[in-house]
Amino acid sequence: EAVGRLLVMVGIPGSGKSTIAKQLEARGWVWVSQDELGSRRRCEEVCAEGLRSGRRVVIDRTNTDETQRAHWVRLAREARLAATNAAALVLRVPIDTCKERVMSRLGHKTLPPDRFSLGIVDKFAFEMRLPNHDEGFSQIIEASDASHVFVQHLLSLPASAR
Repeated sequence: EAVGRLLVMVGIPGSGKSTIAKQLEARGWVWVSQDELGSRRRCEEVCAEGLRSGRRVVIDRTNTDETQRAHWVRLAREARLAATNAAALVLRVPIDTCKERVMSRLGHKTLPPDRFSLGIVDKFAFEMRLPNHDEGFSQIIEASDASHVFVQHLLSLPASAR
């Protein structure tokens, strides 16, 4: 029997969310990226379908506050996902590192390497409100990159079908 799982990424642009999400996608996770899908509504549709079918789903958005994260927790509840299978992964990376990464990315769909994008990174950093367990997450993990033991655990799970 399929056991769904929800991982909500939390982090400013350039913190490494997509890098980890793509690694999980290669292991069978459903990668939900607003940069790729274009709108939060489309992201919600893909997330809901994945969770309803018992898939592992990773949400690749900044998710800077409780209101943004609440959409994903609601979808998990509607899909009857066990509360123990909803986690938030907070990527704590120095803002200067994030800005360097944003300025070195080529062909990014929403944040080109320019001065405007640096302002966006500052805006998201200012707006960031860290998640708490009252939001409905069984685990809240803070990491700086994919070498964190929790991320390594997720990457070591047997690859899921499809």
